[in-house]
Amino acid sequence: MRKGADSRLLFSCIVLCLLTAGCSSSGSKTSSSGLQFTAPLTGPTIESAQSVSLTVNEPVTWTWQNGSGFGKPIGQLTNQTPTSVTYVAPTVNPPFCGGSAPPPPLQATVVATSTADSTQSVSIVVTITQAQPCIVVASNVATVCPPSGTIILPTSIQIAPLFQAGVFALFTINDGGSQSHAPFGVAPFTWSLASGLLPSGLTLLPSADGSTVNIQGTPASSGCSVATLQITDATGATASEPIAFVVIPPALKVQVPSYPDSYVNTSTNVGVPYPPTAISVSGGLTPYTWAYNSTPGGVPDFPAGLCLSSSTSNVPSGCTSSAPPASSSVGFVWGTPLASNLGTEQNTGGPFTVQLQISDSQQPYPAVALPNLTSTVYPLQTSCPSAPDIQPSTLNGGTTGAGSVPANAYLQGSFAFLVRGFDANGPVAIAGSVVTDGNGGITGGAEDITRSAGSQSLTILSAGSSYSLGGSLRVSALGGPSAVYNRGCMTLANSGGTSTTFAFSLGGCSNSYTEGGAITTHDNACGMMLNGQGQNVAAGTYSTGRIIEFDDITGTGTRGAGILRLQDSSSFSNSGFSGLYAFGLAGQDSSGGHYALAGSTQASSGNLSSAAADIDDAGTLSSNLTGGSGTYNIGANGRGTATLTLGPTTLDLALYMVSSGEAIAITTDPLSSSHPIVSGEAIKASGPFNFATLQNSHMFHIGGLGPSGPDVSVGVLNFDGFGSLTGTAYQDQAATLGTTSLSGVYSMDSNTGRTTFSAPTINQTLGPHPFVAYLTGPPSTLTRANCSTPASCVTGFLVGIDGTAQDGILEFQTPTIAPPPPFGKQFIAGDYLYGNAESLDAATTNIDGSLSSDTNNLVSRSQNTSYANGSYCLQSDCLILLPEETFSSSSYTVNADGTGSFGSETASVTNGNVVFYIDESPLNLHPSVIVAEQ
Repeated sequence: MRKGADSRLLFSCIVLCLLTAGCSSSGSKTSSSGLQFTAPLTGPTIESAQSVSLTVNEPVTWTWQNGSGFGKPIGQLTNQTPTSVTYVAPTVNPPFCGGSAPPPPLQATVVATSTADSTQSVSIVVTITQAQPCIVVASNVATVCPPSGTIILPTSIQIAPLFQAGVFALFTINDGGSQSHAPFGVAPFTWSLASGLLPSGLTLLPSADGSTVNIQGTPASSGCSVATLQITDATGATASEPIAFVVIPPALKVQVPSYPDSYVNTSTNVGVPYPPTAISVSGGLTPYTWAYNSTPGGVPDFPAGLCLSSSTSNVPSGCTSSAPPASSSVGFVWGTPLASNLGTEQNTGGPFTVQLQISDSQQPYPAVALPNLTSTVYPLQTSCPSAPDIQPSTLNGGTTGAGSVPANAYLQGSFAFLVRGFDANGPVAIAGSVVTDGNGGITGGAEDITRSAGSQSLTILSAGSSYSLGGSLRVSALGGPSAVYNRGCMTLANSGGTSTTFAFSLGGCSNSYTEGGAITTHDNACGMMLNGQGQNVAAGTYSTGRIIEFDDITGTGTRGAGILRLQDSSSFSNSGFSGLYAFGLAGQDSSGGHYALAGSTQASSGNLSSAAADIDDAGTLSSNLTGGSGTYNIGANGRGTATLTLGPTTLDLALYMVSSGEAIAITTDPLSSSHPIVSGEAIKASGPFNFATLQNSHMFHIGGLGPSGPDVSVGVLNFDGFGSLTGTAYQDQAATLGTTSLSGVYSMDSNTGRTTFSAPTINQTLGPHPFVAYLTGPPSTLTRANCSTPASCVTGFLVGIDGTAQDGILEFQTPTIAPPPPFGKQFIAGDYLYGNAESLDAATTNIDGSLSSDTNNLVSRSQNTSYANGSYCLQSDCLILLPEETFSSSSYTVNADGTGSFGSETASVTNGNVVFYIDESPLNLHPSVIVAEQ
């Protein structure tokens, strides 16, 4: 029985195979008599509900069956003729489209049996895909354009595809496939636009098999267009999708400066008025709209009491009625922080972070910027905090177990200083020298003070005088302060019965101390070494500094800024002041106009001769004065007196020797119509002078006083050594900014070093404030390494020849005997001290500070600030002193010629060791040149 059953099963299979033309699963089978399919020659693949015509080469009868050999046949045969038939695929409803793998295809076998010989047949397999082509896009793709005026953020995930005008972008669309399976539909695919247009600048770029398409390019302009994207597969099946292509304008450009933290006086529990910090926006189409991009709760996270002047939405209470006016291009943070901001952790509040949303007036979609502001509220510190001793480490050369070094040990010796500024009655100049003992004590010194009320020559008393080195840098709201050893303060008691307090920032170690090759003096001072008793001691002392008077809290005292220089006692005699000197002096006349002079003189054995100078008294010029003479006498303490006559002008001076190459000078005559109050420096010069004295590039700063206020510039001049020059000047005229490309010619007096500049050719210009220079004649071997001694890199003194009476400095930038380097950020890394070059009016803010920079940002900053102008702070009580202010980090730029920005809202120029920069904030109506030195 089992054998018979097996035989019947085998017979059934043979018959079945004969009926299905050889059990073929694809293609066709040709009979022995030549029956065959002529079209198509192989099994076709079609989509759901599509049809295909089949033909054979002789009359047949048609049948069809399920391609699997089992089950009911799918689809149907129509239009049958003896030699052709149409197969119609079943409808798969709905067509499959999604992210998972498509279902397997269906199959139908169409059989053609010869009418002449029923034993002959041929078959062909038709494959029916169950997943038609479809366009798969992100779920957030818009199909209609957002309404005109909609603010669309560059980071928006609500609208896709989102492009930005002028920025290359890429948006990928596929037909439903993924990396885990083949695409839906039948490859290859073609893509087209069934309707509409892509934004100008965008194109369709399909992949090789068309399974994906990139919409890419750089859109030319903002706007929105709806285009219907269509995909067609190899069977002719199509799918389409309308897509709204949104192009937003380029982002607005926002300058956020390195703004200060805010403070509360914990002794009175009252906030310190915040000096407004300007945030400038440009680009797009004015006017701009400002708003807080508020937290989910609707309240901006910002210190209570501080406000954004231009905000129109989510405005905190108390910020609307008294908000200062602002243009739509400038918003600023202002106000007075509340004591409630302070927390329990380090008695500090914050950090508070608020995001601003600034949009312009473009249509259909505004350009947007989203700057972040982070602020921390700190307790107001004392003006002279003490610093802990410096501990030995592998960085500072100290020996473990050999003890720490007191911070005060790094200020030891005799130091000369110059402070220029104003009191309630007019200009003030203070020059002097002070002897520090390395232990916080002052053993003596001398001081000359000249003001409108008269002049004093005073002795500095050790009793009541002292100094303290070490400030603080708040590294974070929760991390607490860290010591900054190149910051300090000094109180000088004098024989006139008064005392004066100064704050200062220091640098330029006498031992040229570095850490890892970078000049880094704020955390380890000037390093350590062992003394003869096996103890760590200071390896060097600070040699240069920026200093401000820091004791006027009423606006009736003196406010000014200047320099501090380590003195070389070997120059304390008449023989120490000998040879040719160039000099520059500046200040004010009795009418409140700016007074500037520059010149040169020969010094020998107490006599001044062959003096030459140019004087600009608020626009009244005394040009090319020659034949001047005078006398001088230098005492054993480094203080001297001098008289110098230049044409009709006679100056009585007090001198303080820094070295044989540098002296500080101030006039000692009471202010009158014939005697201005001026002060400055004299620096050793070397002649004879010729065109080759000026070669390659030099940087400069100048400043004067115009009708609207201080007018200052920084820039670079390139000399060819043959009489031609080019350059760039960046000007700030009481917050009105300008940039000028300079070009012209120069010539000089071989004996005096007087150099004139002119622009004789059409389109040549010397900028808004032409000037005359008196050169020092630097050696051809001068490099930027010498600039650690500031006077060594001064290449000339400048004096203006127009009504603003400009004065300034020409300084080394690139070596004479080598090509200028392309400057870059690597020139800036390290620590800097900084302060005003000259305060040009009584409302100028005086600062001294210390900052650190890496190759990307100004990463830390601490400064003492003397706000001397109530209108600048926009509050009546802004005549305040802020010790140890800390600031947010800020980026900087360095162009190949050394120009750039030393933080946002600044213009700067550098030689790698020194930076001249201007705070170009639109709120700074009383600018001054700031000098930063390493």
